[in-house]
Amino acid sequence: MKKGFTLIEIIIYVALLAAIVLSAVEIVLISARSVSEMRVERRIFTAGEGAMETILRDIRQSTDIALGSSTFGTNPGALALRIPQDPGSSTIITRIFSLSSERLQKNDDGASELLTPPEARITSLIFWNSATTTSSLVSVKLTIESGDQKNYKSHAFYGSAVLRAKY
Repeated sequence: MKKGFTLIEIIIYVALLAAIVLSAVEIVLISARSVSEMRVERRIFTAGEGAMETILRDIRQSTDIALGSSTFGTNPGALALRIPQDPGSSTIITRIFSLSSERLQKNDDGASELLTPPEARITSLIFWNSATTTSSLVSVKLTIESGDQKNYKSHAFYGSAVLRAKY
């Protein structure tokens, strides 16, 4: 009786081992790709939701829209609001939302602040103004993209708010 393995048995074992290893590697690669996709989506949604929340909150707190400094219905748009400097303050400043190098910029009477990270690029920013004699509604469309050639994502955010101080 011979002890050991035949050539056929070794080939079958190697083939089974190779199939198991390849399956494990594929699972790891799919998991890594999924994690990367989730990071890109989280980056987009964090930037988009934060930007929309800031814009809509400031629209609601505004006393008026500076129509001459605003750009409606085109990309890139700009929205100039007359807003109290601080909640409850009687000092009114002009706050302008616009794009700067594919990032949302907030400008308070000359003092600029970028509101979105560089990894989340804004590809579209459009404002619309619907006004009556007693109220103004501002609608916003903001499109953000992130990622690279392998893992590119884009999402559009929409929102509207009424200037509460006007009615």
